[in-house]
Amino acid sequence: MTRPDLTDEDILGMLPAVDWNAMLRAAQEAAASPPGPRRLPEPTTPYGLRHPQAGTVRWSCKLGCGWSHDENPGAEVASMRIVLPADFTGRDIGDALSAQAAERHEAMLQRVEDAFTEHYASAHPARQSDDPT
Repeated sequence: MTRPDLTDEDILGMLPAVDWNAMLRAAQEAAASPPGPRRLPEPTTPYGLRHPQAGTVRWSCKLGCGWSHDENPGAEVASMRIVLPADFTGRDIGDALSAQAAERHEAMLQRVEDAFTEHYASAHPARQSDDPT
């Protein structure tokens, strides 16, 4: 059903205001390359959905020695707190949750890199300098 009495300007006026500059900055930041390439192997999810450890992500040594490092990214979420301004909006909540998720993800990747560094130092010292994964 259309209303012939509405002009294009009327219809555009009904749409929410959009901060195009903010959207462009966000897209540019998302497209920016990460600070450095991570050389981690692709992780796997070793447990099914009904398993008590569902959600666990596993990174295994590429050299086939049987070593692996497990992380459960959802395990620490319950202990995290978010801080919001007194006059917060829905956008503030989304921004705070996104920032927290990015921080947790970066911390998890750092733990995985540290675990691989320790593993290679002890189990594969000859390979430590040329390929940490």
